[in-house]
Amino acid sequence: MRSLPQRRAQWMRTIVGLCGATGLALSVAVGGLSPVGAQSAHSDLAQTVTADETIAPPSTPVVIDAGHIDIGPVIVDDDMRLLFRDDTATPPVWRYFSDAVFVLNDQAAITVPDDPAYDFVGAPAGATVWAVPQNQVAGVPWLGWSTQSPAVTQQFERGITFEFGEHHGPGVASIFVQSGGFGGPQVIYTSANNEPQSMFVPLHSHAHVNWVFSEPGVHTVDVTIIGSTTAGEEKAAKAVLTFAVGDADVQAAAASAQQANVGLLDGSASFTHDHDHGGSVTTVEGHHHHDGEDDHDHDHSHGDHDHAHDHDHGEDADHDHDHGQTHDHDAATATAATAADSSSSAQRTPLIGIAVGLLVVAGIVAAVAAVLNAKRRRQALED
Repeated sequence: MRSLPQRRAQWMRTIVGLCGATGLALSVAVGGLSPVGAQSAHSDLAQTVTADETIAPPSTPVVIDAGHIDIGPVIVDDDMRLLFRDDTATPPVWRYFSDAVFVLNDQAAITVPDDPAYDFVGAPAGATVWAVPQNQVAGVPWLGWSTQSPAVTQQFERGITFEFGEHHGPGVASIFVQSGGFGGPQVIYTSANNEPQSMFVPLHSHAHVNWVFSEPGVHTVDVTIIGSTTAGEEKAAKAVLTFAVGDADVQAAAASAQQANVGLLDGSASFTHDHDHGGSVTTVEGHHHHDGEDDHDHDHSHGDHDHAHDHDHGEDADHDHDHGQTHDHDAATATAATAADSSSSAQRTPLIGIAVGLLVVAGIVAAVAAVLNAKRRRQALED
């Protein structure tokens, strides 16, 4: 594990005021990785997560090749765990990543556009890559995240930091968001950076972004979540997501999922996380959606604008896995000040103080010299 100084120097912390995927879509309808306009304010993102949802026991293997999935924190045995909410089941069930393989087959294949803005995906223009798109596409897993678990929203403050770490597999893995219209891609994570990259997600949030893999094969991505409880205690949990991309062997991927998650099933007590809040902050524009709780003022102490939204669903959302239903939701753009700028300003402050002090001293010296020179001139005239 990297030392704290190394992580401070290398972290890219992405503060995301995201709670929905509207307008941040990766277009696959025409087989290209191209910007698309914003969706209507009606979306499939509205959902209610209840306190009585089942958690499947470990060693309940599943292969997910389509349907709605959200990764997120839950409380198990009084500890925070990182699991995923399988909305392909009725009713939805939470599962362990050690049991899951997300399959990206031919339906997920798209073409990289001739635009240098997409160089981060690690493939040249015209090449085929495999993507989980921001908007749901038939025959492809729709992988997002949720911070809506009632126990989590009750026990934690403000939100959860998601850290995307090591990637194992051929080529490059990346995650990005894209606003509608002419907005370019905004990178949340690229394995090409060889460093952890993280984002802050407010409580009561539900979001979907673009996940892209440049080459077929078995891929794993480490994800760590960090949050502070209302009692002031920091909690962390880790899991490894496993993808079978292109013609990859699903059975080999399943074995990899089991192996990669060994020792990670016991929550935050199962590993030591070297977490540091330093590093730069990248602004990512997104859309905000809440799950029916009272408004929460999301002052993240990172310089980003407050967000307060309320969406009352009244009852549990229907789980129509064709996702043909749509729901109203509010959208808001989240902006974040650059923490690196703040850090730089903080570093400049003592330097400015020193400079001012030197100027004062120089002024005093000059004044004394002027007095002495005047005295010498008077003595010369008297002589």
